[in-house]
Amino acid sequence: MSRKPDLQMIWTLSVLRHGAQGAVDELSEVEFRFARMSNEIEGSHVRTIPGGLISLLTESGLADDAMETGFIIQMSRLQRPVNGWRLFAMLAGDVSWNPYRGGSPRSVYAEMELPGTVEFVDTNCCSFLNQLPERIWIRVLPLPTPTIAWAFSNGIYDCPEGEQRTLHDWVDLCETLSVSKAGELVLPGPPSKQYEFL
Repeated sequence: MSRKPDLQMIWTLSVLRHGAQGAVDELSEVEFRFARMSNEIEGSHVRTIPGGLISLLTESGLADDAMETGFIIQMSRLQRPVNGWRLFAMLAGDVSWNPYRGGSPRSVYAEMELPGTVEFVDTNCCSFLNQLPERIWIRVLPLPTPTIAWAFSNGIYDCPEGEQRTLHDWVDLCETLSVSKAGELVLPGPPSKQYEFL
């Protein structure tokens, strides 16, 4: 049986710059690793971030920080209209989700004044219904120093010596080359208990 989420709770996602990608000019192309807790990083996939987060980072003046080290996403069900919080409302939800189909229910959200959307996945593994709320408050913050230090000591920011160039730089020269782009980050829905990254 699932535990009811604490409505007062703020849940977080630490989003760390994937150093192996090397230098990239556009935030939309930057690859990140992400986790709720540090022990999840090793199994995490590399992802780009959706337009809704790019808009939040740009508005908050954190785009450069994100491209260098990463950022923290804070999320809440509770109304938080000050200190950088923005309200994202559900545009479309997977209410007809079937547990036999595999995966977890997902919903797409948008902020009325910012371009782009974000997608959430229901992380409540014990439910057969989409438990994602109709409204989620989100804000972005710089990574705390202990998290940056942890990422350095665990090789998250390691990159090859010299300037790393991606295959995107050579697409014009070789049109037949297939370039695979990292998938887009999907945010976790409300958890059943509080947690911390470190």
